[in-house]
Amino acid sequence: MTQLMKVSSIFRNAGWSMIPESFFELKRGLDLERERLRGRPWLALLKRDEIESDGSRYDRIELMETFDQEEVAIEAAGNRLVAALEEDRQVRFGNREWRVVASGPEVKAFTMQAEKAGRLISNFHYGYKLMLGDFNIRYCVAHVVRVDPDRVIDDDLFDWLGAEQELIGYLCEKGKVQGGVAVAG
Repeated sequence: MTQLMKVSSIFRNAGWSMIPESFFELKRGLDLERERLRGRPWLALLKRDEIESDGSRYDRIELMETFDQEEVAIEAAGNRLVAALEEDRQVRFGNREWRVVASGPEVKAFTMQAEKAGRLISNFHYGYKLMLGDFNIRYCVAHVVRVDPDRVIDDDLFDWLGAEQELIGYLCEKGKVQGGVAVAG
């Protein structure tokens, strides 16, 4: 029988376990992303949520980049959000296409609280909401978050995101190995 490994050994509040192969992908992806993002205090990220007509949910996290200045991070997050909107609008289902039903700072669905565990978090969030027909909904929100520049992805960020499965999936994808070589996800 395969021994499961507790994700709480990496993120203290993670409530589940993984098979060893996936656990090591998670750890490798975390190490790679920490190395890529280390050294700057402002993290720009996207959180995408899609709810389909049958109730299925597909959520994704994209840790974009870290920055020395909050203003530069906000500009980069805004630019990525515009690009994400264009990407989403290109997806069509037959003759139906996504339509924008809300955009701007008022899109607060699926956003996180501004302060957690005494750590300053930027209040910047900006997003859009799309609909396909009457039932499929897609949200995308850009956030700029103050992080520990030495660790970036830590328990505070993990808890604040409130997207355990999405972050772990993102990190596992980044840590996948093909042919004995780690590949970017």
